[in-house]
Amino acid sequence: MNNAGYGIGGSIEELSDYETRNSFEINVFGTLNVIRLVMPYMRNQMSGHIINVSSIAGIAPTTGWSVYAATKFSVVGLSEVLAQDVAEFGVKVTVVAPGAFRTNFLNADSINIAQHTISGYTAMHNAQKMLLEKNGKQSGDPEKGRYCYY
Repeated sequence: MNNAGYGIGGSIEELSDYETRNSFEINVFGTLNVIRLVMPYMRNQMSGHIINVSSIAGIAPTTGWSVYAATKFSVVGLSEVLAQDVAEFGVKVTVVAPGAFRTNFLNADSINIAQHTISGYTAMHNAQKMLLEKNGKQSGDPEKGRYCYY
């Protein structure tokens, strides 16, 4: 199961190359690296199941989360094609795109906002602020959600 990642908020103009690349490094390349490590074993045993956790943002993104959405779109896309590529080895691939769960995802250690903000993006910044204020109040129950993966 690949569930590493973090959120990054900001407009494309606000996010630095470093911030953007770091997000892709963790959210996309981290997933790819785990798959590369486990696939030889699964291919040799002719079975296995890879579960990649994406996000609802990979399907229905919202303002202020363009780069995060791009990384999660990537996880959805690579998972869908991977499922086709490894089917002949008896390996299954599932991509999960959860919505808002009461986890630590909205905590400061799991989500980053662009270090350089531009004041003209008022509506986007207000939307980000509203999302971050939902920390601990998300509608999804993590206890119920943990059973969705198995």
